[in-house]
Amino acid sequence: MRFLDRLIGMMSLAGLMLLSSCGGGVDAAVQADRQASPGTVVGQPPPSASQAPVELRVTTVAEDAFSGVREAKNVVVRDADALAALWAEHSNGRSPAPLMPSVNFSAQMVVAVFAGHSGSGCRQIRIDKISLDAGKLVVSYEERDLQTFAICTQAVSSPMVAVTVARTDAAVQFVDLKPVQLAFRELDRSSRSLVAQPKNVVVRDAAALAALWAEHGGPAPLPQVDFQRHMVIGVFAGSQPNGCHSTAIDAIARAQGKVTVARTDTVPGPGVMCTLAIVHPAHIVMVERSDAPVEFTSQVKAIQ
Repeated sequence: MRFLDRLIGMMSLAGLMLLSSCGGGVDAAVQADRQASPGTVVGQPPPSASQAPVELRVTTVAEDAFSGVREAKNVVVRDADALAALWAEHSNGRSPAPLMPSVNFSAQMVVAVFAGHSGSGCRQIRIDKISLDAGKLVVSYEERDLQTFAICTQAVSSPMVAVTVARTDAAVQFVDLKPVQLAFRELDRSSRSLVAQPKNVVVRDAAALAALWAEHGGPAPLPQVDFQRHMVIGVFAGSQPNGCHSTAIDAIARAQGKVTVARTDTVPGPGVMCTLAIVHPAHIVMVERSDAPVEFTSQVKAIQ
């Protein structure tokens, strides 16, 4: 028995030594996966968990270029009566009146930005992101001039946007990003990408673009990109259950020392008929090169 006890003790010690030599049992392949692949953006080191802002899911429920609200203002709505009053003001002079969104105020609230009355039809408002930061709700929004991307009417407009977000009683701070819009060129847009998992990608060298293009598997040939002057940005929605799902890069802007990519994903609304085919939406574009950190903001729109 003494010999058996001694043998068991030696085996336990050997197992502990082997575990220590393997770095605590972490597989080498897992360790390698934690490192950034070449060409994909890795921003600044993340803040500690106690300091990091928590970004909330945002769903757009209204977007309009001709609101009845003539003065610029930002609004937070936490009950049905307040929403009805706001919607009456928003619908003033409109026939037919825009449909008021249905909101479950026990779980959600409405955040809206109204740009006010203007003679230009080329303005658009977007809420880029909403996050909980240091005990307050921070709403980051931007006003875009669409003349860079589209031919606009000279009609008088009053653009607005309203979104729903998880309900909170925290104080709300609105931040106007005042961005510089960057023109971009589409390289590919497809619902048949081979990228099966949702992700956002920034590519700054040819080798990384070749690897991404092989993973994406689109029919278009590998684009030629001068990485001294440009970089490539891609958004992938992953595997989705029907043809009503899509993803798109709406805008790319430079502000506050970083580049912001505005992404919109579409989903089917209630009762909408969709093609019953699995899709893998993707959008890949080329834009002016920047070595600044890149931040992706996203919103979801329901097809009505």
